Amino acid sequence: TDQVPAQFKSAAIKIFPRRQRCTPVTWNHLTVNKNRYNDSAARLSELTLRRSQIEVESQLAGNGVAFLSPAGNGKPSGVPTSSTAVIMAALGGLIGAGLAYWLSQRRRYVETRLTPQSILEAPLLAEVPKVTAGISRRAGDRQGSALEDAPLLPIMNDPASAQAEAFRVLVGALTQRLETTRAQDPADSQRGMTIAVCSSDIGEGKTVVATNTALAASRAGLRVALVDGDFGTQDASRLLAPGSSEVRNPGLTDVVRGGTRLEDAITPVDAGAGAYVGLLGKGASNVVAPDLFNSSATGSVLAELSDRYDLILLDLPPLLHVAYAAAAVRRADQALVVVRHKSPIDNLRELHYRLDVIGVQALGYVYTNAPTRRGTVASGGSSGDVLGQGQPS
Repeated sequence: TDQVPAQFKSAAIKIFPRRQRCTPVTWNHLTVNKNRYNDSAARLSELTLRRSQIEVESQLAGNGVAFLSPAGNGKPSGVPTSSTAVIMAALGGLIGAGLAYWLSQRRRYVETRLTPQSILEAPLLAEVPKVTAGISRRAGDRQGSALEDAPLLPIMNDPASAQAEAFRVLVGALTQRLETTRAQDPADSQRGMTIAVCSSDIGEGKTVVATNTALAASRAGLRVALVDGDFGTQDASRLLAPGSSEVRNPGLTDVVRGGTRLEDAITPVDAGAGAYVGLLGKGASNVVAPDLFNSSATGSVLAELSDRYDLILLDLPPLLHVAYAAAAVRRADQALVVVRHKSPIDNLRELHYRLDVIGVQALGYVYTNAPTRRGTVASGGSSGDVLGQGQPS
């Protein structure tokens, strides 16, 4: 007790009087109590700080979810940015536009042999595979070959070909229509049928169709006349009667103007097998074509032809390019439309409209330059002998 300061001794005497017989307070007891107080104060300070931290964390994580990393921009993984989305949209638009253009281009052209059927409201009468070569402007000369070697006349030069067979199929359809027409009107049982062979554009193959159909029909036993009404080219005359257009033989213009008989203006063309085609060319007289075909004299000439022949074919210029073609078509009973593979559909629609305005019905159509199909090139079976000239094995 000697080591205890005086002030602590007096305090201890006041707190613990001797009469209470308490254990005297020593320095060690006070030191222990002081340490405990300091520990409690430090613990309290630590708990107060922890409580503050818990309050802050509870406010930041109100739903109880712990954020282990800072939040991003709110976009899920894999979603493109705005610039990438714009590029992708532009690319998709270009692809869609290209596809639409490709489809529209395909719809602008005749791709199959049955496409014209719904446009012309007429049936397919024949499908002619591609015939190569073109008509030269020199009489009887076609790309350096003699006329007898020209593939443009398969009826004469290659009668067993797929092209020649197609024209025979066409003649069968025309013969059936002729017989039906005559049966419906017994009064005109001997009257011939006048058919205008027309097309919408040049290069469709109308002259090839007209000449080969005339030859095939003549070989089939029909009396056939072919009128070369395309005064600009006179290709029918060049094919069937080489040199006739250069020497200006008498023809349609001379008969219409008078002074020439019809039989003197007709040039007989040998179709083989004792058959002939009566070719009526342009003639030597200079005329205005629209006035010629609109004249009553031309109507009288065509009526006389229908009395002499079973089938009269008019080879005319393209209906959409030459004005007098409409006047010539009006002179026919019906029209035979020639449609080339991959020809513009818009031209075909306009042709159909022109025929409606003229008042002439389409008998049917011939599909030319058609893609070769398996049946047309077969060398055996029924296709191996289309003329029936072989001997059975």
